[in-house]
Amino acid sequence: MLVPLALTWMVGAVIALVIANYFSEQAFDRGMLDDAYALSANVQAGERGIELLLTPREVATVLFDQVDKVYFSVQRLDGVLISGQAGLKAPLPVDGARYRFSDVDYEGNTLRAVVLEHDAEPGIAMPYRVVIAQTTLSRTALVRQLLGYALAPQILLLVLLAVWLWYSIRSDLRPLGELQQTLDRRDVRDLSPVAVAHTSRELQRLGNAVNSLFERLVHSLRAQREFVGNVAHELRTPLAGIRALAEYGLAQHDTTVWREQLERVSERQARASHLIDQLLALALAEEARTGRRSAHWPKKRARVWSACRYGSTCWPSRRCCGTWRARMRVVSTWVRAASTMA
Repeated sequence: MLVPLALTWMVGAVIALVIANYFSEQAFDRGMLDDAYALSANVQAGERGIELLLTPREVATVLFDQVDKVYFSVQRLDGVLISGQAGLKAPLPVDGARYRFSDVDYEGNTLRAVVLEHDAEPGIAMPYRVVIAQTTLSRTALVRQLLGYALAPQILLLVLLAVWLWYSIRSDLRPLGELQQTLDRRDVRDLSPVAVAHTSRELQRLGNAVNSLFERLVHSLRAQREFVGNVAHELRTPLAGIRALAEYGLAQHDTTVWREQLERVSERQARASHLIDQLLALALAEEARTGRRSAHWPKKRARVWSACRYGSTCWPSRRCCGTWRARMRVVSTWVRAASTMA
């Protein structure tokens, strides 16, 4: 987040620096043009033609600068030197302009120059031009100052903003970290509501959602425990009766008694199958009501349950899905799954 902000900030600072540099260049150029006009005001026609009326000392006073070195040249339009430094030339004005600014090289230095052309005037029969050129030390120093004054506050403000954002984000995320640590240390059987810090609306919503989930899990597990307890209680009586009949039959040696006991076992098994079908219907109705499907319920055994509901009168010795053994395996599997979920 800070990188795009810093880049945007820097681009804005550079644009401001470029604009400030442009107007500062305009100010320096205007001052140099004023010097050219001051020299041209002292050019008149003399006995030897066009000449500069100022002495070298007076010229130095007019063109005085504490930092930059200033060069000048007064020339006729054909390039003949009237006064000043020989060899000082610059691009001439075009499209009818009277002056032109440009960068030139003179004596190994890069100079900023202006050429001012004067047409023939009363008292001066021949047109001439004035060339003023100066070094760019003042301009470079000003650009550096602008760069320092523009970027230093920007960088300082950016650092302060980064520190403030880091502190704010850390303060906002601290309750979230505490909530994570609380959930990591919590036991799997502990579904009590967690304490939520009201530091932000988003964190409060997250805490409320977690507590709501815990509340639904508590109700679901309570219902599963009650259902498993009911199943165990309802199956205990018929299974105990079947076991008592089987043990009594095994203790007898008369086949007639065996036949009678097997018939009673079959009746008890039918009652147990009917009870199991009712419990299964209750569980499926509850599951359909809550809209949940148990992940511990295999599809194959669900088909066995469906078949058992229509084969409750099958004899235990017949090989079909409605046999007593298949029913007991399905019940045992379902009870174990429910116990695991609880």
